[in-house]
Amino acid sequence: MRNTLLRPSHHSVYDTIRKTMTSMAGTAGQLQPLDLETFTSNIQNFHNETGKFSQAFYSIVNMTTGEFSWQYRQAETLLSSTKPISLMQFLERVHPDYLPMYQFWAMIINQTAYNLALGRKVREFVYHISLPLKIADNSYHWFTQHSIALQSDDSGYYVSHFNYYHYNGKWFSHNRPPFLPYITCNGQPIPDVNKAMLDMAASKIRNNFTPTEQALLEWYMKGEPIAEKLRMQPHTLHEHNRRILKMAEGLLLTDFKSARDAALFLFQAGLWPLQ
Repeated sequence: MRNTLLRPSHHSVYDTIRKTMTSMAGTAGQLQPLDLETFTSNIQNFHNETGKFSQAFYSIVNMTTGEFSWQYRQAETLLSSTKPISLMQFLERVHPDYLPMYQFWAMIINQTAYNLALGRKVREFVYHISLPLKIADNSYHWFTQHSIALQSDDSGYYVSHFNYYHYNGKWFSHNRPPFLPYITCNGQPIPDVNKAMLDMAASKIRNNFTPTEQALLEWYMKGEPIAEKLRMQPHTLHEHNRRILKMAEGLLLTDFKSARDAALFLFQAGLWPLQ
């Protein structure tokens, strides 16, 4: 099950945000200083005028100070607060099963954006991922986070982000979609940028498996008969398959029927390029 692209009702707000950011764009790889107060006010006015986003909220994250500022009226309804919190306090709202991979993908996307910044209008790139967040009653619910870089430091790494969240329903521990981000521009996926992001993640994901497990995964991906490749006791093969399955489900936060199914998904998702 794939993450869905922006719903039609969300295109208008992102068109407005994208145009605002494009008008502020500076030289390639560097973002001009941004008046966050004015920017936030403009977006707030847009929300108030449209009134279409009753189950959405947004935030501005300052990676330098660690401040996470909630905005828009639904933040108070859903999260019981509109006051600024620390980034660590926000991370405490992410379901603990998802937190390690949420932080992993945040690191990957920041590095991807940095690598691709030269000659690209990075403010037109939107990063999307769906995750369960704890709301005011301490239950977890699905939100899709859409993020755009606001400011970068002298080295080109992004130090502030605009995050827009829309509500997708109550979270359940079963029938979970794979936890994978994607990047769009003007509402459409960007193949080369997404491939660069997945390639960067692939090497790190691969390192979670032993050499024997890596060989097993690649044989499964190629559809080759394992019996002709391996000389090991059935219980040893079973143990390797059990660990592959557990590791893959932990990395992708979804359920697979078998180690072979996990291998095929890793390959098809672009997370395990074959040599």
